[in-house]
Amino acid sequence: MSRHINQPPPKPSKPKPEKSPHLAAKLPKDPRELFTHCTASWTGLQPLTVAGAIFENIVPTPATITADLKAVNDALAPAEGGDALPVENLRVAVDALHATWTLVTKFCEHALRKVPAAQIPPILAQILMTPSATGHHHTAKAPIAANQVGPGMVRIDVLALLAVVAYFYEYSLDQITWVAGAQTGRTDGTISGLKPGTLYYFRFRGLKTDDTYTSYSHAISLFVAE
Repeated sequence: MSRHINQPPPKPSKPKPEKSPHLAAKLPKDPRELFTHCTASWTGLQPLTVAGAIFENIVPTPATITADLKAVNDALAPAEGGDALPVENLRVAVDALHATWTLVTKFCEHALRKVPAAQIPPILAQILMTPSATGHHHTAKAPIAANQVGPGMVRIDVLALLAVVAYFYEYSLDQITWVAGAQTGRTDGTISGLKPGTLYYFRFRGLKTDDTYTSYSHAISLFVAE
């Protein structure tokens, strides 16, 4: 007789609960297509931002989202002539809308963690967002990039962070002493007055809606040319 005859049968394995997906905005590069996509997405989002709905207290605020959409729409026609200033105005408006929608996407991703998995697909279809291929345990550092845009002028671009309302950009010559360079509510800021022919380091942190600060980003370097 087998010594295992009295052992209970193995219990069937329990299915793992589905997890809320990471979201991908998948924004079009063409400014007009971007405006059309974000407008349609916002149309789907708005009914879900009222009091008690899943996206209540959406970040950025509805007023900011509406203003950014309007800015792109207003800049489209003047830029069609190809003149430098209208084209630059459109680029700035498009960058702002991209940053806003990145933040909207992150907010929605976080909010959907409270929703049963079976209810998520129709919500995503309504707001024109899709699951990302990024793994649930993947946490990427917020990227930061620096580019010289003029004599002694450097533009800093960063990834939008969830629930951040202001960004503080700093620079340093030695990564020991840091100088405040720019403070904006956008994911880009321009630091001027830098000395040509000098290697600088740049970093940023964000002020969140609860009046606390994020950690500083990793520092990057850029040689400011003559």
